[in-house]
Amino acid sequence: MWLRLYRSSFFSLPFITLLLSSGALRGQTDIAGEWNGSIEIPGQALKVSLTLTHDEEWSGSYSIPIQGILEQPLEDVEILLPGIKFVLGGGVPGKPTFILTLSDDEKSLEGGFSQSGMTFPALFTRAGGVDVEQGNSSMSMEEMIGEVEKLLAKVREDWNIPGMAVAIVKDDSILLARGFGKRDLDEDLPVTSSTLFAIGSTTKAFTSLVVGTLVDEGKLDWDTPVSEYMPNFKIYDEYATTHLTVRDLLTHVSGLPRHDLMWYGAEFSRQELFDRLRYLEPTAEVRQKWQYQNLMFMVAGLLAERVTGMTWEELVEERIFKIIGMKNATLSVDEMQKRSDFSWPYTESEDTSKKIDFRNIDAIGPAGSINAGVDEMAQWLRLNLSGGEIDGKRVIQEETLSEIHAPQAIISNDPGVEGMMFNLYGMGWMINSYRGHQLLHHGGGIDGFVSHVAILPDDGIGIVVLTNQPTGLPQSAVLDIIDRLLGLQPFDHIVSGLQQHEMTRAQLEQIKADEEAARVTGTSPTFPIGEYTGLYEHPGYGIIQIDVDEEKLMAIHHGDSTPMRHYHYDVFHAGGDEQSSGGTAVSFEHDPGGGISAFYVTLEPSLDPIRFVKLPPARLYDPDYLRRYTGEYGLAERTANISLHDSLLVLTVSGQPSYKLVPRKEVVDLFTEFELEELPGFRVRFQIKGDRVSEALVIQPNGTFVAEKR
Repeated sequence: MWLRLYRSSFFSLPFITLLLSSGALRGQTDIAGEWNGSIEIPGQALKVSLTLTHDEEWSGSYSIPIQGILEQPLEDVEILLPGIKFVLGGGVPGKPTFILTLSDDEKSLEGGFSQSGMTFPALFTRAGGVDVEQGNSSMSMEEMIGEVEKLLAKVREDWNIPGMAVAIVKDDSILLARGFGKRDLDEDLPVTSSTLFAIGSTTKAFTSLVVGTLVDEGKLDWDTPVSEYMPNFKIYDEYATTHLTVRDLLTHVSGLPRHDLMWYGAEFSRQELFDRLRYLEPTAEVRQKWQYQNLMFMVAGLLAERVTGMTWEELVEERIFKIIGMKNATLSVDEMQKRSDFSWPYTESEDTSKKIDFRNIDAIGPAGSINAGVDEMAQWLRLNLSGGEIDGKRVIQEETLSEIHAPQAIISNDPGVEGMMFNLYGMGWMINSYRGHQLLHHGGGIDGFVSHVAILPDDGIGIVVLTNQPTGLPQSAVLDIIDRLLGLQPFDHIVSGLQQHEMTRAQLEQIKADEEAARVTGTSPTFPIGEYTGLYEHPGYGIIQIDVDEEKLMAIHHGDSTPMRHYHYDVFHAGGDEQSSGGTAVSFEHDPGGGISAFYVTLEPSLDPIRFVKLPPARLYDPDYLRRYTGEYGLAERTANISLHDSLLVLTVSGQPSYKLVPRKEVVDLFTEFELEELPGFRVRFQIKGDRVSEALVIQPNGTFVAEKR
């Protein structure tokens, strides 16, 4: 309890930057300036920096950037070398006091920090003449990279990540390309600089560059509507269909939200995904707002194919990989596993890393299917930092690459990262100002892999971090490395990221608790469990099968099975368990005939639940099964004849046209119902008694007529 109070009072403050100016005495002058260090609190080292100044008397200020406080004043400053004492001002409770001693070599201040009766070790060293504007430091680049390597080796273990690889480029030189940890825990195989990782959505920048080369050749224009190149392009909104441009495909402004569960795990081909786009609802008008989206990058890949006659894969190989030397990189995890040096994907389960299966995403490939090692990703960094030319070879015109790197859309939400301002998007690149420096970056994540790629064009810096387990470490590590290369006191993004990871877990638990609180207890399903089973279809998302396994429902979508449990009434949760709510609500809909006609499920959080219509059983298209319904039926003074044509029943009444019967639903051992094709509101329901068809009910808007089978 005390530690929580302690953290809320002091550790919610920013980094400590102490300002004390030079004095008249030589000893006092020697301690003036900036000092960097930390307080060793339980579980972490809180980074601290001090700058001392003297003007008639000693004074100072402090900052703790990780907590958001900058340049707060010091109070009660006492300097009697080698002793130094001061109190943190700015309203911090508990009289937070530093008592430090200057070392004999005058290079460090060591002592303790006290607050509310507790004391922790504190140590500071001279900042080494850091020039923030120029990003220079007395530490050599070799020494700095050595420190970075030590840090990365440690944080990989702290974050419990099996394997990681990092590359750093500065001024066209590769400063680091190295692996850490294991690419295969079972076989005890190490990660190397060549180990292939799935780089996920950082693939998008490759697709943008391919499209840019086609702009250079005049085969595409950024602001020409896609439909002029692809007449069969069609999305839900007609205006968006005719006005969406090539630029819009690459900047997430199509009006569509993610709709990821439409393609994730599906066996649809790239063309089938393209054909289903027309059934996916938007949440905004075209160019009205930025919404991250994978499917439009897939369309960009198909567009490149249409205007060149080459697949997206062939274009990436020819226009990027071969030119810049990415000989080992692949465009599919299937090909990746044929290489001698690749990483397995992992997930964290109860603090243990568990190997999982690869996820093939070839159909959505232009949005995220590249696999590469950091040695070759370093070449990609060099290309983007050099204006589109590498080792004397021009890949893309500098002006075109500048357009790809330029802001195209505004992201409305705050970046949420300390030191980062503005939130913009280029073409396959996030764009921010980080501590006054232009930063282009992008993350990527697919089953078992997370990546982050960043460039600072004005500073000549490029960094890539790849991991083989879901984690926020790659971005945190990238930002920490940037701080060091720029000669800035690190904000300790790595510690912040780990804390955020734990907070996310707590938030998920709270969501489960809230859902359980909303549950209506004491209710039961309307129908026997078997009545909920069957195939349910949405024209965009495909088919979800509801099946029974050991008296419990299972939802099967794109080959993935998810257990369902009763929540309340006719609502079930897909996912979760008996002890907690969790999962996704599946709400079943009744039809007027007393059966189940559809269900609603939230597969896209930004939209209302999506309706999946129940399909008739497959056997209602089987000629052998349908023969039981054929024959003559007495209908008042007339005879109705049911015959079989191919796999459909046909109804013929003397003096009237023949009508095809389209299967609607079947309630086993009770009835089977068909609709009359092209005659809305007319149905035929065959009543079942025992093992035979007894009669047919002809249901019309003006009444129901009984036809006994003869």
